Amino acid sequence: MTTSTEGHVYESSKTYRSSSSISFNSIHNDALTDSWLADLESKISSNAIYDEFDSIPFYRFNSSNDDGRQTENIRRNRYTDVIPYDDTRVRLTPTKDNPNGYINASHIKFGIENTISSYIATEFPLPSTISDFWRMVFDYHIHVIIMLVGCNEIQLCTNYFPRTKYETCRTDEFEIKFISEQNQPDFSIRQLCMKDLNEHRTRTIIHLQYTTWNSKQLPLNTFSFINFINMADTFRRHYGEINPCLVHCTAGIGRTGIFILIHIMIQCITFNKKISVANVLKVMREYRMSFVDRTYSYIFVYHCLIDYLKSSRLI
Repeated sequence: MTTSTEGHVYESSKTYRSSSSISFNSIHNDALTDSWLADLESKISSNAIYDEFDSIPFYRFNSSNDDGRQTENIRRNRYTDVIPYDDTRVRLTPTKDNPNGYINASHIKFGIENTISSYIATEFPLPSTISDFWRMVFDYHIHVIIMLVGCNEIQLCTNYFPRTKYETCRTDEFEIKFISEQNQPDFSIRQLCMKDLNEHRTRTIIHLQYTTWNSKQLPLNTFSFINFINMADTFRRHYGEINPCLVHCTAGIGRTGIFILIHIMIQCITFNKKISVANVLKVMREYRMSFVDRTYSYIFVYHCLIDYLKSSRLI
């Protein structure tokens, strides 16, 4: 295992630092919890997790992503090898500058019981796609934005939102103002106000950033990250679960995939539905290619779920 001075994990490891407490929903079926925990730990200890990860297709066969490769849209992609599928891509209201309503973003949906968990997975906006990003937030009634980009990477990315009360982000259609910010050791909670300049309607946006997670690294503290996910879920439920939660990192597949996969698995645990991590990831990759694209990221998902399940047995 290689770590940085900030305390991150670079490669797959079986050792992660845990915090003293974790927030979680009650799990009522102890027998199912024990069975699930045993299966997860067994796959790690036997190294079966490696074959399991390799067996999941990275791409959906016989699928098309021609829309994102059109001449007028290719410049709207941060990476040429991460293009959304045509049938699951997010479609924006067409504008003069974006007549196809294209943005590099994908719908992700997963049903558990009578509940549908809905997400939009996207990349960090380019300077030329900031207006498209906020159009997406407006079109899909988004109230919660999850930003999985560390503070050390911010200088590499365009500033698409205001960071102080003295700043305002403005596009042709929208104005975004800074309202407040709360800083925790590993994440920040921002409240923004989005105004539609045409109809003069406003909307509260909760912007959650996990600040200690940089590219090609992992959060060292599993419980801190789980608490971050649960906090995001609290805001999501407050503003209505029917609205999608917008999640992004730089490419919208690695860290974004980890967040969504863990959140879905926690929902499965909460509803006592034993569904394998591999099957959930397979479904997710049907919506967006290459989700959770590193083996060590997949192992980290397992460690988060193991710690979550162990903590649930203490109540």
